[in-house]
Amino acid sequence: MGSRRQQHGKLGMNQYNDASTGLATPKELIDNPIRVFSNPTSSMLNIVFAEEIQEPTEGEIYDLNEKLIYIFSRKSTGHRFALNLNNQGIKSGYYFIDIKTAKGLNYRKKFVVL
Repeated sequence: MGSRRQQHGKLGMNQYNDASTGLATPKELIDNPIRVFSNPTSSMLNIVFAEEIQEPTEGEIYDLNEKLIYIFSRKSTGHRFALNLNNQGIKSGYYFIDIKTAKGLNYRKKFVVL
């Protein structure tokens, strides 16, 4: 079976056409159906899933050199949860957050701490 991009016809820079329904879907939800905000942040990082998550969620925060900075685990219910970065000793800089669900879904987002 082909890749996701091969299964969807390109409509524009930010949208793909689902061949099975013919409906446009925002590219971000196809490639990475989570949002991380406020970005940049100084304290709280909110994580919002496009679909409701009812299973445990684990995550890791890395710096730009891929050095592991922080590991977290949450019993996520609903579409969102928040991390308080002030209590984790995370300094100003650029970071990646990797999020893994119990169903085996993996996501990566970039964020900035002021």
